[in-house]
Amino acid sequence: MCILDFLIYKKMTNSNNMYDDFVKKKAKYFIGITILLLIAIYFKQEVLKNKEFNIKNKIIFEIDTEGDFFKEFKVNHWHTSYYLPTGNIVSLLNSENIVEMKKTASKIAIQLKTQNLSAVSYDNRLYPFVKKYLEPKIDKSIVYHIWYGPHLNSIIFKAELSKMKEYHDDRVKTILSSYKSSFEI
Repeated sequence: MCILDFLIYKKMTNSNNMYDDFVKKKAKYFIGITILLLIAIYFKQEVLKNKEFNIKNKIIFEIDTEGDFFKEFKVNHWHTSYYLPTGNIVSLLNSENIVEMKKTASKIAIQLKTQNLSAVSYDNRLYPFVKKYLEPKIDKSIVYHIWYGPHLNSIIFKAELSKMKEYHDDRVKTILSSYKSSFEI
């Protein structure tokens, strides 16, 4: 484990019990931090100047951590997105716990502002939560990236897509759909 990863982890989590907390969560954050560091270093290279490839308009940096370190990507004109906690929100929706949904939406709204993020990314099952609880609390400039649109190889793909409420929502900028192929993971 690189000391730089540990220091960034410390900054991200603001943990008082650094060692125990770090050991418990290192696997989750190690991969993400290392990838972010490699991406940051790579994009500093002359090879990928934005003027040449217009790469900043083609990549979405997505993160599910809290803190304020990620705002540096937005300051440098990258498109940044907060990955909503799917399992937690699906549980809240299933239990119809309005109080907790409001608390969760408020917490996410604060995180979006703290990180100065451009978007939220989420499973399409979270759309009702986003529209009812989160959207009223966030800036109108924040857009949505949604997973699990209709399968691209469906013979009724267009009809299925047009039935989705998300498809007709101006804030939804991306609907990811899967495609069955020999390369599918």
